[in-house]
Amino acid sequence: MLFSLRARFYGFLSFPDLRCLVFLIIILAKVKWHPCIALLLASVVLGNIARMDIPDVADAVQTGAGNNFG
Repeated sequence: MLFSLRARFYGFLSFPDLRCLVFLIIILAKVKWHPCIALLLASVVLGNIARMDIPDVADAVQTGAGNNFG
């Protein structure tokens, strides 16, 4: 519900999504970290920006990474 309200005002991406995307670009371009590590860190940062609880962020990252990496 909250995401759909924000998406309606900001367009396709919400403001926290855009901040996380900029964070990801900076990590990849300036710091030159490995993309897998940068994506995992960006997902944790987005979870914190979205005010998710720490255990919920860890579960979401673990589930998402587990589904992708096998």
